[in-house]
Amino acid sequence: MLMKQIAVFVAILLVLSISAVAEEGSDNAETRDADTAVSVRADVGSDTSNKEKDDTGTPARQRAERMQNEQKQRVAERRTLADMKKDEKLRELQKEHMEKLAQLSRERQEKLESLQKDQIERLTEVKEERLRKMAGLDKEQLEKIAALDKAQIERLAALDRTRLREYSGLSEEQLKERLEKVKVKRIDAAQLFKERIIMKEKVEAARQMEQQAKEQRTELKTELKAKREQLLQAARDNNPELLDHLKRYITNAIDIAIKHLELIKEKIAAHENIPEAEAQEITAQIDERITSLNGLKAKVQVAATVADAKAAGREFASSWKDLKIKFRRDETTLIRANVHEIIERSEHLESKLDKALAKMEEKGIDVSGIDEQVDAFSAKIAEAREKFKASQDLFAAAKEMTGEEGAAKVQEARAAAKEAHQLLKEAHELLKTILASLRQSGGESEADDVEAQETGEVEVVEVEAEAEVEVEVENE
Repeated sequence: MLMKQIAVFVAILLVLSISAVAEEGSDNAETRDADTAVSVRADVGSDTSNKEKDDTGTPARQRAERMQNEQKQRVAERRTLADMKKDEKLRELQKEHMEKLAQLSRERQEKLESLQKDQIERLTEVKEERLRKMAGLDKEQLEKIAALDKAQIERLAALDRTRLREYSGLSEEQLKERLEKVKVKRIDAAQLFKERIIMKEKVEAARQMEQQAKEQRTELKTELKAKREQLLQAARDNNPELLDHLKRYITNAIDIAIKHLELIKEKIAAHENIPEAEAQEITAQIDERITSLNGLKAKVQVAATVADAKAAGREFASSWKDLKIKFRRDETTLIRANVHEIIERSEHLESKLDKALAKMEEKGIDVSGIDEQVDAFSAKIAEAREKFKASQDLFAAAKEMTGEEGAAKVQEARAAAKEAHQLLKEAHELLKTILASLRQSGGESEADDVEAQETGEVEVVEVEAEAEVEVEVENE
């Protein structure tokens, strides 16, 4: 009878102790996927620099000449500064404003020229690439924007394409209300995509400790299986050292849970995209759980009978359900932090693409097809942003719940974050296509600029409660 009870008890603890390891391995795979998707940053197009063969069969030199002639023709179609100075409405504009108009395609020039002089003047206050982006809207939307004051226009122009279209479709009152929640500020480029700055030495130390905890947990898992066999054999033999075997087995199972907590703790410590206050809160909670588990270990170690040891083991088993929920919550925090970083990097790249297209259009390069691709890229990021926001809301709700209800809500948050991650992977594929199109259209240097790492000050825009989004590098 005792042998049967021990066998059942051992099986339960074995499953409990190794299940966290299996789940964490799945989370590591997701984290690796997220890290891979972070390559949506500026290095994604590096493999597109090779010259592609002209699918028309036209020799490369003739193709280049044809492209140059088309560029010249498009430039010739535009109104120059001299032309604008002859125009009664435009000639009163400041020279720098006329220069911005002169850089646009004729289609965009005509759209802006259809506005009143004071409207044109207000819109041309913004930077070239932002003016070009706004000029992609229809006349009615441009008139609505032109009615805003300078600060409001600046905030609106700083938004990504999808938000710009969304905001421009609002009523005047709604638009102004939304813009009150938009803030633009400058930060050092080194702080991009980071919720906190962690010293390099501290990050490296945390990663070393994380690796050490992972290796120790693996060793403990192997030892647990060996101790299980020893315990079962002792029960079969009615060995007088059965109690010692049982205590070692339960202690080993608890140690696995502790090492798993230490592993999560070090991952949190090394992650720069988790806000400091949240990181400290999670770390404190993990420390409390480790203290509680060490208390259970002490009970096991002082157990004088098999019954006492089994009672301590059952206490660990009963606490496992709550521990497992908290494991999932902390691991979901790490997944969400990775997705958050990818969204920020993607939004940052969209602003760099807008700058590249403005430069190419100024040269007379036809970028209408690439504009459509960037629109699709922006829309995909917006979808991911909505899924991520849903994940944030679900996770916040889960923190107010307990038990199975809280666990289910955490799972929903996790699923939404994974959906956002999938959308970002799709955006990554679009970005590779866009960079290839830039190069094929004669924008090699512009594509290189998109891939280059920024230095100096950067403008970021904060929208309501959303994360910071980089939009412009000031001093490259």
